[in-house]
Amino acid sequence: WKKLILPKAQGGLGFRDMHGFNLAMLSRQVWRLIQSPDSLCARILKARYFPTGSLLDARPVDGISYSWRSLLHGLDLFREGHIWRIGDGTGVRIWSDPWLPRPGSRSVITPRGQCLLEWVSDLIDPVTGNWDEHLVRDTFWSEDAKQIMQIPLREGVQDFIAWHYDTRGLHSVKSAYKLQAQLERTRENGDVG
Repeated sequence: WKKLILPKAQGGLGFRDMHGFNLAMLSRQVWRLIQSPDSLCARILKARYFPTGSLLDARPVDGISYSWRSLLHGLDLFREGHIWRIGDGTGVRIWSDPWLPRPGSRSVITPRGQCLLEWVSDLIDPVTGNWDEHLVRDTFWSEDAKQIMQIPLREGVQDFIAWHYDTRGLHSVKSAYKLQAQLERTRENGDVG
């Protein structure tokens, strides 16, 4: 079965793994909840399961419904592929949120150490509205600093979530399924090796 579900380009027959496809569809529902936080469904789920926090921070607890438990599995996949696009930087945490547009890790790889900076907005010069280049270069390793300096800033725009695996930042079941299949292959190769 593992060979049958491989893409044809990799010697398989391209059959879909139904479990992985289901996770991709559940991650699509998570995307809809994030994009439409005022929908009835999103408001009910927030009131019941994460009243004081964000959907991205939601965790399973005892006594949750089967539907919510399923959505949390989709949320796990969504967390693997989302990225924050920077507007004013006030809603993105420097050290824990994925916000650097690069392959692999989208989070900062520089260790935090004793740094007191918390939000991406702390890295923006309030006078010019541009990155504080000296602060960025003094705080981060060169590879992180280079990525940060290339991110365009949008004054007056709030930070927003995008899908990293699409050029337009839009989530799709197809790209989520590809990500799930890639993660599954990585886990299998890691377990074997």
